[in-house]
Amino acid sequence: MGKSLKNAVTPDEICAEYGADTLRLYEMAMGPLDVSRPWDTRAVVGQYRLLQRLWRNIVDESTGEVTVVDAAPDEDTLRALHKAIDGVAQDMAAMRFNTAIAKITELNNHLTKSGGASPARSPSSSSCWSPRWRRTSPRSCGAGWATPSRSSTRTSRSPTRRTSSTRP
Repeated sequence: MGKSLKNAVTPDEICAEYGADTLRLYEMAMGPLDVSRPWDTRAVVGQYRLLQRLWRNIVDESTGEVTVVDAAPDEDTLRALHKAIDGVAQDMAAMRFNTAIAKITELNNHLTKSGGASPARSPSSSSCWSPRWRRTSPRSCGAGWATPSRSSTRTSRSPTRRTSSTRP
């Protein structure tokens, strides 16, 4: 694949077909950041499917309702959850995103196989994961973005360039 063969696929095309989240996940899952790897557009589908499986663990496809339960998980699920939390925290700190994604995949596979009440579906897990996610990806959790207002003035937290009226 390349320019000479005129069959190049741009990230914009992948983003339009699979979504920005899939593209970001694919780039992080390609391997260590210090190793160069060839771009393989066929591998994007795997990350797209992973996001679909994660979504199906949270949202019921037939009704569209959130399947949140507040039940205690079994011992195996609790062990898998704590193993994933510890592994992902260590991998994120070391910027090993590909292995962190693999650990999330393992946890998701366990939750899918168990089929019962899962800690990933409980309200307490969102309160546990939200602060961690906010530290690693502040823009995705809303931190740093301005709240839209009805007036045309921008807040000082807006990611756009400040005007003279918003300077302190």
